[in-house]
Amino acid sequence: MRIKSRIAAGLVVAAGLLSGCGSDTDSAQTLTIYRDILKGLVTPNATGGGSGVTEADIAATLQRTDRPLALVNAEDRKSQALVVEIERNGPYRTFATRDRQTFITRGGMVTGTRGLGGDLMSSDATALLRLVSARSPGTAPYVMRFLTPDNQTVTESYTCTVSPGASAPFALGAVNQTGRIVTAACTGEDGEFTNGYIVAGDGYILAARQFLGEATGILALQAVRR
Repeated sequence: MRIKSRIAAGLVVAAGLLSGCGSDTDSAQTLTIYRDILKGLVTPNATGGGSGVTEADIAATLQRTDRPLALVNAEDRKSQALVVEIERNGPYRTFATRDRQTFITRGGMVTGTRGLGGDLMSSDATALLRLVSARSPGTAPYVMRFLTPDNQTVTESYTCTVSPGASAPFALGAVNQTGRIVTAACTGEDGEFTNGYIVAGDGYILAARQFLGEATGILALQAVRR
């Protein structure tokens, strides 16, 4: 299986590009990078028109439960859902939809899925998460294991270059914080992709836009209540 680059080419960044220095051309490229990261982070429809989750849905769900909540946006499948935390095991949290599709996270990063088809069964993301949470530059290994249609597990290994960028406000539901954009450009024998994150000062990932394999594509997970 050959993974295609699923995020705009402008997301492939060099550390120097994000340093805040450079030419006007560099500045324009930087803005493009940030827009590409943020475009997958959905602002719910305040009027309730169209499809997807609305601000009214979020407000009602916040009233119904005091549990942590998140908004999932599966870009390739053009679907959104609110998910509620149903389990916590050490640093790992499991969020679920009403249909019991589940998303396992650590520090706000998606590390596994269930019920989506072609699921991310597990991942080795400790070193990558350490850099992203610290909003620090560096390289880290990243391993993802996917379930194939014939119930085989396929392992894919990558090396990711982490680059911190500009600060960005994040406001959704009960969360209103300023974070910092961090990108992770990952390459391996199976292809390449770039994930984007908005990371709070305490290291928690407020929003993650990640490539989760060919079956799922790009998925954005945003905190509604931490």
